[in-house]
Amino acid sequence: MMQRIIISAAGPPAWQFKDWPIPKHLLKIEGEWLLHRTVRQALTYSDDVWVVGPADPRYKVPGARLLVTDSVDDIGWIDCYLQVLPIRHQTERTVHLLGDVYYSDEAMETICADERREWMYYARFGAATLYECDHGEGWGIGFYPEHFVEHDNALRLVIDAYRSSTDKNYLLSLGWPHYRLMAGLDPCDHVKG
Repeated sequence: MMQRIIISAAGPPAWQFKDWPIPKHLLKIEGEWLLHRTVRQALTYSDDVWVVGPADPRYKVPGARLLVTDSVDDIGWIDCYLQVLPIRHQTERTVHLLGDVYYSDEAMETICADERREWMYYARFGAATLYECDHGEGWGIGFYPEHFVEHDNALRLVIDAYRSSTDKNYLLSLGWPHYRLMAGLDPCDHVKG
């Protein structure tokens, strides 16, 4: 199966981990930057890997192509998604991953080797048990050309809602409202836990 793996690594400088002075994508784990680790893992499943990020040499990862975005929104997801629309339409399956997530090898296999011909949202629904996090977290989306229109329409609705809303808290991550729209649910109906 031909697939394009797109790793979103854009966003404002404020997207940093606690008091670390660098973006989360560039945290070193066992001597390897997190973003480089994710690209290395993705290359196991595709030779068509893209990083969407800033014009910074640290984001030019061997084996991946860099699509430069200078995020102007207060969350980088908007620019990441909009920038990848043209390149996404050139492949059989598209997988979007987050550049600031530590993927176990098992998680990467679950996402990238999934051959079910349906759109999939890969996430943990509910609180984490290994670290302090009281809410669900999304890590990736996989979909096929027949899902592009539905995916794009849901994405644009969420982006429009985010840009026009005065209370952006429920839309801080575009992933959950996007998932809820794709699943036929109210995009603002966020349930914790």
